[in-house]
Formats: sequence, C-alpha cells, structure tokens
Amino acid sequence: MGPGGGEGARGRDRTPPRRPLPPKGWREAARRATEGTKPPGKPGPRRKPLPRAVAIPARILWTVGGLGLIPFGPGTFGTVAGVLIALFAMDHPGRDQEIILAFACAVTVLGAPLASLAERVEGKDPRTFVWDEVAGYLVTMLGMPLREHAWLCVAGGFFAFRIFDILKPWPIRAIEEKPGGIAVMADDILAGLYANVSLRLILLALPYF
Repeated sequence: MGPGGGEGARGRDRTPPRRPLPPKGWREAARRATEGTKPPGKPGPRRKPLPRAVAIPARILWTVGGLGLIPFGPGTFGTVAGVLIALFAMDHPGRDQEIILAFACAVTVLGAPLASLAERVEGKDPRTFVWDEVAGYLVTMLGMPLREHAWLCVAGGFFAFRIFDILKPWPIRAIEEKPGGIAVMADDILAGLYANVSLRLILLALPYF
C-alpha cells in the first residue's frame, strides 16, 4: 500500500463513530415523559372510533368539561370539580349530605359505562378520564360534618383523597390493573373510602389537641 493509501485509511479511521440509538424502550419512555401520557398497562379494549354525535359529548363528560385535558395533574383538577359540588352542598344546610349522596350515586353509576367508552377510544384508564376523581372525592365527603368543620372537611378531604389516590395502598392498585370501566371507577371510590375513614379519625382526635 502506498503512502497516500495509508494516510487515506488512517483518515477514515479518525471519523467519529455514529452514536448508537437508545433502546426502543428508552425512546418510548422519553416520548411519554415529554407528552405526559400514561405508560401502557395491561392491554385494554381494542380502540374503536365512536360516532361523532357520541364522541364529543362523551369526551366533554369524561374530561369533566375539559379538566382532564390539562397536561399536568389532570386528576387533581378533576378532584376540584368534586370540591365545587361539596361547596354547592354547603349552601344548602340540612340537605348537604343528601346532595352529596345524590351526586356521588349519579357520578358512580354513570362513570362505569363512561369509563368503558373512554377506554374504547383512548386505551386502558386514560389520563383524560377524571370522572372517577369526582366520585372518589364525593365518597370522601359522605357523612362529614360540613356545618361544624366545613373547611377542615373540604380541604382535608381533598388532600386525604389525593394522597390515597396517588399512593394506591392495597388493594387499590390491584383493582386499578383490572380491565373495564368498573375497575376504573372502583379504585378511586376505594381511595375515597380510605380518605373518609382517615378524616373521621382526625375529627375524633381534634378535641384532644
């Protein structure tokens, strides 16, 4: 090999190697982090388009007027809708618990088929579906003494419910992983029950402080 050929070979050797692409799983995780989407869990129902006449009002409902479309903390904003219902109930002394119970039952009953529709369109337990947070918070408020400890109940219930909804102690996480709209609603309702019991214990302990 002549001098020119050797120098050409060495020049080619000095070309920096191409940086390898990250594994596919890393790329997917990065995409989810930037887009704010949920990581996929167990396969949900096959996604099928809904008729436009159904899809638009259904999406307005399951996002609770668009709160579920907020890119950061949609569950927290969905819970705020439950807080507004509790404040509305407080404006009707003597009937506050009747109003909360009526809303809780209505939201829960409508929530299961609505969650099934959301999963049909967007996959398993989509972030945009925040109807379940409304139901969970209303369950937290059931039986609370809103006249005597109004803001403690409303604010304390908010934080207690969000903590249990995020941490998902047993068996909440196990329920969440099950398929279907009933499971989507049930895990938040159970988080609401945990929050309800915790808030009652705090209220019982208040006289000792």
